[in-house]
Amino acid sequence: MTATNRLQALLIAGLLACDGVLAQPEPTAPAALARDIVLVLDNSGSMRQNDPATLTRQAVATFLAQMDPDTHIGMVFFDGDAREVLPLTRLGDTTAEALNQKLDGLDYRGQRTNLAAALERAIYSLKQQGRAEASRSVVFLTDGVIDMGDRAKDRDSARWLRDELAADAAEHGIAIFSIALGNQADVLLLH
Repeated sequence: MTATNRLQALLIAGLLACDGVLAQPEPTAPAALARDIVLVLDNSGSMRQNDPATLTRQAVATFLAQMDPDTHIGMVFFDGDAREVLPLTRLGDTTAEALNQKLDGLDYRGQRTNLAAALERAIYSLKQQGRAEASRSVVFLTDGVIDMGDRAKDRDSARWLRDELAADAAEHGIAIFSIALGNQADVLLLH
C-alpha cells in the first residue's frame, strides 16, 4: 500500500469513526437517528504540505457516499476566513456531482488558518439550520495549526475557541470531531 493510499484510507476511516458509522447497530435497534453534520475543511496554503494529493476531497466524497440519504450535510471551507459553501442539505436531495463540484473549490490557496472562525460558522449553521430531533456534529479536517499572522492573535483565537466556542457547542448539544493531517497539529486545541 502506498503512502497516498494509506493516507486516504486513514482519512476515510477517521471520517466514518467520527460519525459512528463503524459502530455495529444492535439487532433490535430502532430506526436510524437523524443526523446534521457540518464538515469543516481547511483550505489554507499549509494544507498543500500535509495533503499534497488533495485526498481530503476523495475521503469526504467516500464519507458522503456512506451516509443515509436523510442525513443533512453542510460544508464550511476556511483559511483566514470561514465560508459556508453548502448549507445543511438533505443528502437525498442533492447529487454526487453537485457535492463534488463544491469539493472542487478546495484548492489550498488560503493565506491564514482561522480555526475559531470556522467553528463559529459551523455552530451557527447547526443552530440556525439544524433540526431539533437530529444529532448535531462538526467534523474538522485540518492541519490543526492556528495562523492569524500574529502570535497574539493566534493566542486570542485559540482562547476564544477553547473557552467560548467549545462551551457554546456543548450547550447546544453539538459534538466536535477533529481529524488532523500532519505532525504539527495543536492536538490539545483540537481535543
